[in-house]
Amino acid sequence: MSSNNISYKKIEELAYKISQNDLNYEQFVWKLAKNTLKLENGIEPNQDLIREIAQTINSQHLPLEKLHWLIAEKILLYKNKFKY
Repeated sequence: MSSNNISYKKIEELAYKISQNDLNYEQFVWKLAKNTLKLENGIEPNQDLIREIAQTINSQHLPLEKLHWLIAEKILLYKNKFKY
């Protein structure tokens, strides 16, 4: 189990769906930054803040599969936290 009782299987399934999107690396980085901030604040973040976080994420040179996983995890955590 992952944090907040979100199962590995649910994250894996959503990560796979996310991986099927026709996006480039930078677009996935942007999605991760946006979803990270949305989870932290509960609201849509502004573009400047997303850009700042995206630059930090991009500098980490994460594998694409890791981006998919982290995006899925943030989305599911958000839904769990805010009962979306």
